[in-house]
Amino acid sequence: MIDIVKTNTEVFEILNILGKEYINKIPVKLYNYIAYNRNKNSILEYDINENILEQGISDDSRNFIAYLNVKYWCNDEEKRKLLEQYKRNDIEYEKKLKERYNVDVFANRRKLNTREDIHPVKQEENKIKMIFIQIKEFICNKIKKFRI
Repeated sequence: MIDIVKTNTEVFEILNILGKEYINKIPVKLYNYIAYNRNKNSILEYDINENILEQGISDDSRNFIAYLNVKYWCNDEEKRKLLEQYKRNDIEYEKKLKERYNVDVFANRRKLNTREDIHPVKQEENKIKMIFIQIKEFICNKIKKFRI
């Protein structure tokens, strides 16, 4: 479960490290929401000379910053490259999960229930598309009230 206060606290601190140039690119309502729904008594200090991932930032905060990057800070070419990289990362992650949990135990049963003429690559692409759709819907639902 997402800890909204913790996520907003970390994202708020990172936005302030990034500065006005980045803050001004996101909607004012979104920034105000982040600022209002954070732990105002918590002061997080990040070293800008160190990798932020190694400084204890939560996965939820990293995902939120990644979303802000794609949605508001990247140009079209950067956005395209990032989305391609995210897609490759998802494919690699799925492969690791398959190896780890051997999800192909039901492969024979699945063949009986699906058309055999569907190419396996297309099936994998459809799974990835569904993952992206689910992520997009999740993020959109979380920030829906910030739309102007």
